[in-house]
Amino acid sequence: MVVEGRLTYSSSSCGGIELGRNDYDADEGRLTATIRWYYERPSDADCTADEVTRAYRATFPFDDGTPEAVAVTEDGNTGTFEETAS
Repeated sequence: MVVEGRLTYSSSSCGGIELGRNDYDADEGRLTATIRWYYERPSDADCTADEVTRAYRATFPFDDGTPEAVAVTEDGNTGTFEETAS
């Protein structure tokens, strides 16, 4: 299962995108994932004050088929957006 999208976050020099919480409920056949931004300022560097939008691709391997439903939450600094597909 591959989830792709775009996320906007602050500071292209000190920010980035990471996989947050993810869970698979086999009884419901539902994958739930959060893609979020992080801010990490190095002690020896200044961070830019810009906003950047970058693409992401998260891969979730399954041995037996794919989930019946997928719910993804994108948590960026411009807001939180949820998308569910089945």
